[in-house]
Amino acid sequence: MIHWARRYPLIGFLVLGYGIPWIGWSIRALVFKDQPLNRGDWPLGSWALYYTGCGLLISAFVISSITKGRAGVRDLLKRCVRWKVSPFWWFYALLMPILLGLISSVIIAAASSINLGSFEPWQIWRLITPAVLFIFTIGPLCEEAGWRGFLLPHLLEKHGALTASLVIGFIWTMWHFPLSFMPNFYQQFHSPIGFASYLIVVSCFSIHFSAIYLNTGGSVLLAMIIHWTINATNNIVNGMFPEATAEVWRQVGTVPWGRLVNLGLWLAATIVLVIVLGPRLRRSKCITEPGTV
Repeated sequence: MIHWARRYPLIGFLVLGYGIPWIGWSIRALVFKDQPLNRGDWPLGSWALYYTGCGLLISAFVISSITKGRAGVRDLLKRCVRWKVSPFWWFYALLMPILLGLISSVIIAAASSINLGSFEPWQIWRLITPAVLFIFTIGPLCEEAGWRGFLLPHLLEKHGALTASLVIGFIWTMWHFPLSFMPNFYQQFHSPIGFASYLIVVSCFSIHFSAIYLNTGGSVLLAMIIHWTINATNNIVNGMFPEATAEVWRQVGTVPWGRLVNLGLWLAATIVLVIVLGPRLRRSKCITEPGTV
């Protein structure tokens, strides 16, 4: 098994990175099939099975150890904590997803005559509340060592960054598939249109994450940060409109064409990014030194 993984590291990574979560999530879907979506109500066993998503993190370090030994593990660890990068990319990772989410919510509400009430941008401080910080552990911490820490560098050995990002976008999308077996969870997989829109937006995410990685000397930490702010965007944006009740946000969230607005904004932002970075996203092995913008 070790010899095989050393010879085919990408296949070994995907087998382990898919296998652990898919088995855990499938068991959870069967054992806790009536569990409500509210994660605060999940029992310990449900949480444990849900966190088998960390199999991706485990896979990255296990295969790195098999293929490159301790040096490979140390290198991955260093990139997972690399924080000394250009302030521009810190602001980009922290604020860009929130800005797009804010614009999307305002457009949907205005076009649907939904009153959000007063706007308090300083409520962005909610990023450091325990509930929002906890979101960091749900996806970013469990996934990015795998997607950007292991898979992206290996794909860059043979492909340009844009191609590698699109490949990861598809792999990343399908990795979430068993979560759709849980009640009211990842319903995008339940229809062709929903799947297509989810695939497109995740591919857009992947391109942005790669751009950050390539321009920060390979900082997986910054990829975790932007992943976190994407997942936390609804919490932050909702907090910026303190007068808007849960019912108001339910109305915003159920506007039929609302997801198209969010998708359109991410597509536009991604196109701009590709135009600005140009050849950097078409070449392979184009990681720059920390601090580069």
